[in-house]
Order: sequence, then structure tokens, then C-alpha cells
Amino acid sequence: MSKRHLITIFVVVLFLMAVGSGVYAQTEVPPTTPPEQALLEAALDLIIKAVANATFILPAAGLVVALTGLAKFFLPASVPAGGIALTFQVILWVVWVLALHFGYTNMVESLFAALTTIVTAVAGLVGATYVATRVHEKAAEHDVPLAGYKREDAA
Repeated sequence: MSKRHLITIFVVVLFLMAVGSGVYAQTEVPPTTPPEQALLEAALDLIIKAVANATFILPAAGLVVALTGLAKFFLPASVPAGGIALTFQVILWVVWVLALHFGYTNMVESLFAALTTIVTAVAGLVGATYVATRVHEKAAEHDVPLAGYKREDAA
């Protein structure tokens, strides 16, 4: 069969479907849903919302890790990191559920992304400055030369 024949058959079938569609038009009113079905639909809707509420973890995971690392610096060593992370997860989850309820999910996702970047950058800057200072002090205590630096003998 050539392309012309296939195109002609397609147009004829399309025309027959358009003409025959009036025969299959709905003429009666659809039945109303029973109250049990409406209750089931409401329950399924709640389950879907609960699953949607749990999806906040992906945009907030980086922020939880950064905040946990920052909090571990200030809290005593006896506080477990898992408890700190769980606390931040619960706080961010409550923020996410409220944002989802009031329709501010896009704003909260961008806020999580911005805070992740800010906290990571500030923690890295402060950490690098602190570590560089401590390494220099310890190297000076033990008279260890650093790369690009020669210590003078004090004798």
C-alpha cells in the first residue's frame, strides 16, 4: 500500500468516527455516588495528602545535614547527632505541612534551597578559618614548618 492509500483510509475512518460519535452520546444523567463511596474517596484523598506531606524530605535533606553539623559544633558531645537531626527534621516537616496547607510549597522549597546554600557556605567559611588558625597555632607550638613557610630558629 502506498502512502496515499493509508492517508485516505485514515481520513475515511476519522470521518466515520466523527459521524458515528453522535450515536454514542450520553443521554441519561449519571447516577449519584453513594455516601460510602464519597467517604472512601475522602479517605483516599487524606492518604494522598499524607504521602505528599512526607515528600518534603528531599528538598530539606541538605538543610537538615547542614543544620545538624552546625548544631553539633555548639551542643555538648553527649547530645547524639541522630536526636539533633530528628529535631530539625520534625521542625522542617511542620513548616512543610503548614506551607502545603496554605499553598506556599514553592516558596518554602526555594527557602530550603537558599538556607542550605547559606548555612553550608557560612559553616565552611567559619570552619576553614577556625581550622586554619588552630593548625597554625599547633604547628608553631611544635616548630613544624608549613607549606610555603620557613620557621626561623629562635636560638
